[in-house]
This record gives sequence, C-alpha cells and structure tokens, in this order.
Amino acid sequence: MFGVPRTTLRDRVSGHVNHDKAVVGGAPILSLDEERVLVDYVETLAQLGYGLTNERLKHWQATWSSRLEEKRTTNQ
Repeated sequence: MFGVPRTTLRDRVSGHVNHDKAVVGGAPILSLDEERVLVDYVETLAQLGYGLTNERLKHWQATWSSRLEEKRTTNQ
C-alpha cells in the first residue's frame, strides 16, 4: 500500500517501532546556499539536454554530502 514495504507496516502495527524516537525531518544536510548551487547546476544540465535520473541525483547528493561533511570536520 502506497509503496511501503509490508515489513515496515507490520513492525509499526505490532509496536516494534518506538514512535517517540522517530525523526520526522532531521537536520538539513546542505545549507540554503549549498542547495541553491546544486539546484542551479542541475537546472543548467537540464537546459543543455543532459537528462538526470532520480538515482543519479541521489548518487550525486550522497557524494556531495559526504565531501561537505569531510570538509566541515577538517575545518573545525
């Protein structure tokens, strides 16, 4: 139902998930400025005719996020 795996639904209904500890949004990974740079880049690629799949964008986001995290921890 709605693309949610049966095991997830079963765990929630049976009480195996602590709803008090569920994180609704979490802290943002990118600042607004960093997010704007990424959006501008993706829009430019789209205008040039380079189609991006959702999986490719997820891969880029993960790679970029890890590099930003490394940079942030190095600068502290």
